[in-house]
Amino acid sequence: MNGDKPLWTSSLMGNGTVFQKFKKIQQDHGVIILRNKRKQEIKLYGPEENCKEVESIITTIIGNASYTAHIIELKPEDFRWACNGGFRMIATALGDNIATFDIVSRPRRILIAGTEKEYETALKMIGKKESKPQSESVTAKEDCVVCWGTADNPILTKCNHVYCIECFELSCSAASSNGKNFSINCHGDMGKCQVSFSLEELQEILSSKAFEDILEASFSSHIQRNPQTFRYCPKPNCDTIYRVTDTMHFNTCTECCTVICTYCHHQHDNKTCAEYEYEASGKYEATLKMMEKIGIKSCPKCKTSIEKTDGCNHIECKCGAHLCWVCLEPFEYSKLCYDHMSAKHEGCFSLPFLQE
Repeated sequence: MNGDKPLWTSSLMGNGTVFQKFKKIQQDHGVIILRNKRKQEIKLYGPEENCKEVESIITTIIGNASYTAHIIELKPEDFRWACNGGFRMIATALGDNIATFDIVSRPRRILIAGTEKEYETALKMIGKKESKPQSESVTAKEDCVVCWGTADNPILTKCNHVYCIECFELSCSAASSNGKNFSINCHGDMGKCQVSFSLEELQEILSSKAFEDILEASFSSHIQRNPQTFRYCPKPNCDTIYRVTDTMHFNTCTECCTVICTYCHHQHDNKTCAEYEYEASGKYEATLKMMEKIGIKSCPKCKTSIEKTDGCNHIECKCGAHLCWVCLEPFEYSKLCYDHMSAKHEGCFSLPFLQE
């Protein structure tokens, strides 16, 4: 920490000059320096006295840095050019550890951890898209398949592709955040490998904390994809699940003791589901009117509330349903939804009030 601010510089998003200095500091002072790109923070591990000294050195380095990280988002044609030798040309022109190829993010991007001049050089090269002999466009075997730089703390997957350990963990984390379509695939062969990593292989490579996060994300994905079978306890901040039933049944949450009907998913003590719905209908109607007024609708499949801020009328719910925002008809695939909107609503950008 530097006062109330965490120690960080945008140049640490790549493996450039600042990161290389940090690696030497680790060796010289017997301290482990861990960077978290997602949280944009640095953590120090080692003897307290050494950590204080290293923190002072890091603060000075970051304060005196004359370079920063520039992000270049790639269009599809830019990405194809970069894969076919363009990135290698940029890396060669700028020197070691200046350019990093991020193929995990969407859109894909190139990070330049250097000066404004180096950033402009990279932009010009991308703009010109000069070609390079095919034999030179293939990444070296020791290069990370994510950042395309020399792998730092390299690991080798069973499909024979090399990663920086940090790049591998970040790609796993990015994949696990895609709730409903949980799958961790290899990015090797310029993204063409797509081999799914087994839990056994992930456990061998990842830290215990990272592997536990993957297991939790996998479990959460399964729940989201099966709302007809499983539901979360409705109590805020309670992650307990229960199994959905075909008839009225009361379940007591083992974590927060909330009693919930596993058929209608409401709390109604000794009343039947029909009695509860009748008594609650006034409030329910008022809620629906309020939601309609502010533009909130409910997924017909899992009942999750959805708000659309912009874009076309195709909405994809976390449960996997593809919805037409105009009439809320659900579809299994996005193409079916777009076909429906073209046939029924004159396209995917039609306005709901024009359909009334």
